[in-house]
Amino acid sequence: MNRIYFVRHGATAKNGSGIFKPDEHLGINELGCVQSDDCGKKLRYTRFNLLLTSPTIRTQETLHRIIALNEHYIKNGGNIVIEKGLTERDFSGIWGMRHSPIEDAEVDVKALFSFEHSHKIKNVETQVELEKRAHKLIDLLKQIYPRKDILAVTHGSFMVMVKSYIEQRRPEWHEKAPRNGEILTVDNF
Repeated sequence: MNRIYFVRHGATAKNGSGIFKPDEHLGINELGCVQSDDCGKKLRYTRFNLLLTSPTIRTQETLHRIIALNEHYIKNGGNIVIEKGLTERDFSGIWGMRHSPIEDAEVDVKALFSFEHSHKIKNVETQVELEKRAHKLIDLLKQIYPRKDILAVTHGSFMVMVKSYIEQRRPEWHEKAPRNGEILTVDNF
């Protein structure tokens, strides 16, 4: 079908603490397995030319569950490429800081998700930087692999930027990410 299929990883154990903390080693939970399997069923007959995943455990687990149900992959196999460009937005500059409830937040959440350049926080990837990274990766995939079907498993903030690419608009600061296990497609002509 000549598309890039972006999938948000399956659900994980929630960070109920309201504190920013690293979670690259967090795997998917039972619901995440169901969501990943549902994606696998929807994409069962798609003949992927390239399989990409972020380096995190949750995206890799999601990808493996999807391709375990893919008829073409089961018969022919395929290489999985770990793509750092698909990583979650970098929040390392604010690890340990409270983000919710909003009234107790140690960081301005609205500023954190704003596109205004004045809201640069040290060692935190801005929305503008994330947007550039996501759009650049999509354009690069389209250039290198035209008319190919690509599966890319990624994260919520990256998926917001995929959606902005598709809709050709910038997201609002409060815009929610696509649901876990949701698929967004970009035509690849």
